[in-house]
Amino acid sequence: MLLETKAERRERKRERAIYFLQQGKSISYTAKVTKKSKKTIYRWILVYKRKGSNGLRSVPSNGRPPKLTEKQVSEASDVLKKMSEGYFSKEKHLTINFVADLIKKKFNVNYHPNYVWKLLRRMNWKYEKYKDHGSSKIKKVSSADYRRGNWRHSWL
Repeated sequence: MLLETKAERRERKRERAIYFLQQGKSISYTAKVTKKSKKTIYRWILVYKRKGSNGLRSVPSNGRPPKLTEKQVSEASDVLKKMSEGYFSKEKHLTINFVADLIKKKFNVNYHPNYVWKLLRRMNWKYEKYKDHGSSKIKKVSSADYRRGNWRHSWL
């Protein structure tokens, strides 16, 4: 049996509501069976009359597209990895502001420092904050840590 997505379940519920109405069932009965309000059922009827069954399909809302492509994210991750292995040592760490500046210089894309951690999470990097001297560093996270959720802020 194939698993059904949420969008497919919603579409099926809309189609079922229209089927009940075509069979002569009332708006109240249809709303009760589908666990939706009468107002929603009326809206589905209106859409069905205007666009047919295609109007009952779910429309994806993807939100804003990312500023960096997957290729650019991969490239930035590679650059950060090389920098963390070479230039930066225990005394000198990669910082959020440094990563934001690096992305600005390399890709001409502005990221607010508060948003950089989301980008780092996409790259499977980890942000650590140290209590003793208030500095922070960024390091690559293993895939096992990422799956377990251990990539989140680590307070040492």
